[in-house]
Amino acid sequence: MEEIEQNWHRHAHGQGLYVLSFYESAGKVSPIFERRAREIFEEHGLDDIQEDEFYHYDRVAPAFYDVVDNIGQKTMREGGRQMGRDVPWPDGVETVHDGLQTIDAIHQQASPAIHNGNETDVDRPAGGYTYDRRGQTAAHVGITKQYPNPPIMAEGVFLGIVDSLSADGTSVTIESTETNRDERRAWELSWQ
Repeated sequence: MEEIEQNWHRHAHGQGLYVLSFYESAGKVSPIFERRAREIFEEHGLDDIQEDEFYHYDRVAPAFYDVVDNIGQKTMREGGRQMGRDVPWPDGVETVHDGLQTIDAIHQQASPAIHNGNETDVDRPAGGYTYDRRGQTAAHVGITKQYPNPPIMAEGVFLGIVDSLSADGTSVTIESTETNRDERRAWELSWQ
């Protein structure tokens, strides 16, 4: 069981779109897993999740960690992978490197600091993703120390980005590696 690290900003919120994407992926593994994931989120006061609504990370992150503890790493990784596939890419994002370079900005939009119903001017309230190109089909990727979700989810997100922005049948590998100064976790990602 991984210990939750509560380093995110006290007003950090996450967009419901990605929770719904996670439910969908859990359902692809098994309808029982999807039902259990929804029950876990409901236990944290997160029922009737809406795509365009934002939910406080003080409830979202513990719910995701409980999913890992109760359903497993594989389900969480596949949930993250589906989230990576479901990213609504802006115009101009066409390659895996484009996606890896853009995912942090998308995470920032989907994870604002909201206080009393208003978005506040807080830099990176829910941490983010790191990226360093390492060749035509490789990159060093990671998450910052303030990233609220389980690292296995982020690993899946990176795999989903490759799925989303590469040709069908592309082979992808991801392996843990040493972190840079501001990273909580890091991986070497490659695809062919």
